[in-house]
Amino acid sequence: MTTTEETTNAFTEVLDAAGAKPCGLCGKRAAVRTEVAAPVQSAGGTLGACPDRVDNATWFCFECGHEE
Repeated sequence: MTTTEETTNAFTEVLDAAGAKPCGLCGKRAAVRTEVAAPVQSAGGTLGACPDRVDNATWFCFECGHEE
């Protein structure tokens, strides 16, 4: 992908508005807080929820895909 100063500035503005922070894995300032889907009940148990996440949210890095 070819980037220009204009697209870089626009992406930076979006990350600022989203409250982005540096990623714990790649170090790029592209990690944003996202809500985790509500738990889904299945015959085998609960899917889609992480029991150690109290606030039902995670940080996702748009640069490397890392979640924390």
